[in-house]
Amino acid sequence: MSGSGPGYTPGGPPSGDCDIVEKTPLNSPKSPVIKQLKKGDVLAVQPSTDGRSVVAVKEGLGVAGSLTPRRLADLLECIEKGRKYKATIVELRGAFCEVEIRPK
Repeated sequence: MSGSGPGYTPGGPPSGDCDIVEKTPLNSPKSPVIKQLKKGDVLAVQPSTDGRSVVAVKEGLGVAGSLTPRRLADLLECIEKGRKYKATIVELRGAFCEVEIRPK
């Protein structure tokens, strides 16, 4: 049966499956922050204030925008368990910004 077996937790990522690596666009980019970023910059991935999504934060500048990766629910659960993630800018054209999320 798919999804069952050792390490499977209904409603969450299997144990040891917090090694999330995913490319995703930055949503609702904050222009004052985006204008100061460049390809290769590293942003911290943190839960939003409502705890239902994640945001990308550049130290010293603030929130660059929100992130909605395919594995958002797993990502939130892993962050809640103490796992830390970073988002590296892989493409930046005007207001369009794509990042790669991966564990720190």
